[in-house]
Amino acid sequence: MEFDSFYPEALDRTIQSKLMNGIVVPRPIAWVSTTGSAGLNLAPFSYFNVVAVEPPVVMFSISIPVADRTGTVKDTLQNLREVPEFVLHLVDQELALQMNETSAEHGRGTNEFEAAGLTPIPSSRVRPPRIGEAGLHLECALMEILEIGKVPYHMVLGEVIAIHARKSIVDERYRVDQDLHRPIGRLGGASQYATTKDRFTIMGSHIKTG
Repeated sequence: MEFDSFYPEALDRTIQSKLMNGIVVPRPIAWVSTTGSAGLNLAPFSYFNVVAVEPPVVMFSISIPVADRTGTVKDTLQNLREVPEFVLHLVDQELALQMNETSAEHGRGTNEFEAAGLTPIPSSRVRPPRIGEAGLHLECALMEILEIGKVPYHMVLGEVIAIHARKSIVDERYRVDQDLHRPIGRLGGASQYATTKDRFTIMGSHIKTG
């Protein structure tokens, strides 16, 4: 069997990014609201996942490829340093276009809730608001920001201190109905996304069959 091999140190940053973004797919999208001295901010991040439970901890990574870059990504980091709290929302298919609108590099102080036609609603334990139209919200307290790599990237770790789900998404046994959740994921390329419609089940040794 033949393979093509690639060695990161021999590739420029653009190629490294293209390969990694195309290989690690689909990636869930964290839609993060923050607040600070310049007001509210809302931005999506596809370098995101759960890293622990009890307590539940999530992470997402903020890229700042140019030192003087302005826009939603930099605003998120600045806001977290001022107000160490955030709300992380999962993006469903119905909100894909609004999510994309908030990924644009608006000037600092732009209210992305207004720009995308979204409704901010009060959170129960943190200061940043939640997206009223989103189905699942995780209110988080900032734990740590780790600077990684040459660019650098900033990996944000947050403890989930409140979970909000639209009625019926979570049943009485705490199972999430994926047909109601309908999350999307990020693929490689500038504008490629995936749905979670096609699913299958594997009966493993840890699953009781009867």
